[in-house]
Amino acid sequence: INNSAAIYFDYNEPVITNTASHKIGLDFVEVSAVKPTTRPGIGINFYPNPAKNQVTFVLEQSDFEFGEIQLFNVLGQFQQSHKFNSPDFNIERNNLPMGHYFFQIKLDGIPSGHGKIEFKD
Repeated sequence: INNSAAIYFDYNEPVITNTASHKIGLDFVEVSAVKPTTRPGIGINFYPNPAKNQVTFVLEQSDFEFGEIQLFNVLGQFQQSHKFNSPDFNIERNNLPMGHYFFQIKLDGIPSGHGKIEFKD
């Protein structure tokens, strides 16, 4: 299979790329089985969402020694983290501006769940 592309910049004539060739069934990269980096089947409930100042989390898994939740803004920039040691915990908004935030939960250092919360004024 031979293929090329036309790239348009503004209203100028297209720039044609070099032709790439591929033969079906050749030059494939084999992917080996990879162990999952998250705990399977963890249930995460959190409320209220959207929230004003505080979000309550309830994990359906309680066999861990320590946990951490990290908050990231929509650009993927780290904002804050909170440590916990029980399946029920709260996080405070602190000085975060209103908006959407992504969270990642780690249990015993292993990524175990993620989601999105919103803080409103």
